[in-house]
Amino acid sequence: MEFFNGLFIAPFADFAFMQRALFGSLMLSLGACPVGVFLMLRRMSLSGDAMAHA
Repeated sequence: MEFFNGLFIAPFADFAFMQRALFGSLMLSLGACPVGVFLMLRRMSLSGDAMAHA
């Protein structure tokens, strides 16, 4: 458990830039998810796939 904590948890607890990066990634994923679902429902799957891999 100590290995897991040192490898994955400690960088986010110790460094402010890692916390900002995590926050930005979460906000981006929350914003992009509805757009991807909308594109899939409109049968524009290639556009959704391109957005996912950009």
